[in-house]
Amino acid sequence: LIAASAGAEGIPVTATSGRRDSVRQAAAMLAKVQRGEDLRALYRDKAQIEELLSGPRTVDAWADTIRRYADAGRPLSSHLSGRAVDLRIRDLTPGQLDRLRALALAGGARRAIVEPDHLHLEL
Repeated sequence: LIAASAGAEGIPVTATSGRRDSVRQAAAMLAKVQRGEDLRALYRDKAQIEELLSGPRTVDAWADTIRRYADAGRPLSSHLSGRAVDLRIRDLTPGQLDRLRALALAGGARRAIVEPDHLHLEL
């Protein structure tokens, strides 16, 4: 629905990520750290983020922590349950990005967060 609405307005939509397991989530988060992004500002579960950042910065170690929290009912990301999708934004003008975000929220997305390289939608 969101892609169709955006497409009707000439806004290109490319999904770059959807459901992830804990390994893919860990890899995505470590890539954010390597790019200098602040995980504390991006994620709500500050205790889990602090545990990740204070331990070994490897995909395996982070995946274990992410999986343990998810198994305890505290999933770090909606990607883990398939309730999130990331959309490419590098080809969009600022106006198109604003409109895509508005269309996503009007189309039922719970949250639409503009990150440095994508629009994160929680469904």
